[in-house]
Amino acid sequence: MCDTCGCNLTPGNKHLAFKPVAKGATAVSVLKGLLAKNDDQAAHNREHFDKRGILAINLMSSPGSGKTALLEATLVALKDEFTCAVIEGDLETENDAERIRAKGVQAHQIVTGTACHLDAHLVHDALHHMALDGVDILFIENVGNLVCPASFDLGQHLNVTLLSVTEGDDKPAKYPVMFRAADAMLLTKTDLLAVLDDFDPDKAEAHLRNLANPAPVMRLSARKELNMEAWYAWLREQLATQLARVAQGQSRRPKIHALEFDRTVKILNVCGGHERSITHAGLRGALPKWIELVPGPGCPVCVCPEEVVYQAMQLALQDRCILVAFGDMLRVPVNVKKGEVRSLAEAQAAGADIRPIASPLDARKIALDNPERPVVFFAAGFETTTAPVAAMLAEGIPTNLSILLSGRLTWPAVAMLLDSGTPGFDALVAPGHVSTIMGPEEWSFVVDRHEIPAAVAGFGTESLLASFYSVLRQLKTGERFLDNCYREVAHPGGNPTARRMLEQTLDVVDANWRGIGIIPNSGYALKPAFAKHDALLLYPDHSDPTRRRAGEMPPGCDCAQVVLGKIYPNQCRIYGLACTPRNPVGPCMVSDEGACRIWWAGGVRVVADA
Repeated sequence: MCDTCGCNLTPGNKHLAFKPVAKGATAVSVLKGLLAKNDDQAAHNREHFDKRGILAINLMSSPGSGKTALLEATLVALKDEFTCAVIEGDLETENDAERIRAKGVQAHQIVTGTACHLDAHLVHDALHHMALDGVDILFIENVGNLVCPASFDLGQHLNVTLLSVTEGDDKPAKYPVMFRAADAMLLTKTDLLAVLDDFDPDKAEAHLRNLANPAPVMRLSARKELNMEAWYAWLREQLATQLARVAQGQSRRPKIHALEFDRTVKILNVCGGHERSITHAGLRGALPKWIELVPGPGCPVCVCPEEVVYQAMQLALQDRCILVAFGDMLRVPVNVKKGEVRSLAEAQAAGADIRPIASPLDARKIALDNPERPVVFFAAGFETTTAPVAAMLAEGIPTNLSILLSGRLTWPAVAMLLDSGTPGFDALVAPGHVSTIMGPEEWSFVVDRHEIPAAVAGFGTESLLASFYSVLRQLKTGERFLDNCYREVAHPGGNPTARRMLEQTLDVVDANWRGIGIIPNSGYALKPAFAKHDALLLYPDHSDPTRRRAGEMPPGCDCAQVVLGKIYPNQCRIYGLACTPRNPVGPCMVSDEGACRIWWAGGVRVVADA
């Protein structure tokens, strides 16, 4: 294929995977390098295809959906019209390549071993073993898998996804990344519909349309040669289009990479779970360089008011309560003089009865087990965590249990950023877990009032990539709508029972966010009917007017800017220097949902250049 690039030393990423890691580099930085190299290699492959006028098609599906049978029928039917070649990808055996060769067509088998998808380097190496001159269409039959193949650019021009009627008709909804990436969807083995009553082709197509994918859907059977002409006609059209593009010096990239922008596009997420998935999966390195994924206000521990943390400490130290709290609250530092107790963990070490819990039910049990002692549940969290607290209140709690509540709503912080006139982002990926409780439509204001693309996403890479593609497509086309890329969990209206309990037990109030200030209608407070369980009313106010920087972030800490998405974690002045997970200074380095902690755990140990 080419004899000047040195790629015959394959695989092309071997030097990245096995060379000594430089000081300060990490597994994540190596992964980013590998993914960036894949994109570079894919572009290189595409240049070779375009130079020869070849149309490259990536066939993807789950195992056994009929990719090879489709190719066999296609190659026989079009043998007098086009010259075709095939790359086969499987974990083991040459079986599929041998089937193709039996039809008189050249085929190269890639054996991936344990890899569940092809990548651009493997395809590049395969091309060295093939005669490409005179080839019109190159089919790349990817490894059978509905997850990873869609995320790796091979250099192809088109993606074709197969869905056999022996699978579920809801596969497009379950695997949105794969089906969003499809330039055509083939419903295969349709001859079996006569004996299958649990697959509805119309539902399968509807699920594809719900992903905002207008790709053609063809219903066919390769074995029985049913409706194959529509597939052949589509191939003829696509090849003619490819030749016309090449004649004009143009090319085509698949889906998310085809949405090229000539500027940086910033996509904000407001969920610690999202940021953890993005960072640990190396998605920043997998996406084009012009996409910036910005962590925003997604950590309730990070925004819990410093003075409330101080109050909780004093309740345990001075009022001798049993104080229970979710585990990540215990290490959040407050601003006190050097040598004084500065966190719940240190207060616990000093003799206070402080107990980490995982559920409001744990708080209830501790209160029941200690009826002679007052128990305070320090409850900090967003809607998802606050809803179980509300349920506990609604069902009735022990008389000796009170709530020190620092509940927050997520959407008002985003609204504040948008209303500021300088939000700092171009599109929003909204939190799926909050939408599960409150309903996806809670985020419609982003689109309706501010005309900014938005999509609700879950925590898997599939759902996240689908949401990125959705908002990028909206930016490119000028469309604006709230997309739901977490339909299997986040339903319209949310969880009616959870919402009812929130409304019955809690009021929505203006609330303080640490380092940010008061955000209107962004907090929860116990209703007056539950005053006998409100720790803010039951215990003295332990605020100390002599305490310096009360309510603020610690000196040098830029957590507030990180939370608002104004800077990245490693742009904080003390990130990785004075502030590390072992000795956290700011709250963003404490919680598992804090962006600083996530980046550190993900291997980002180098402070960004000023």
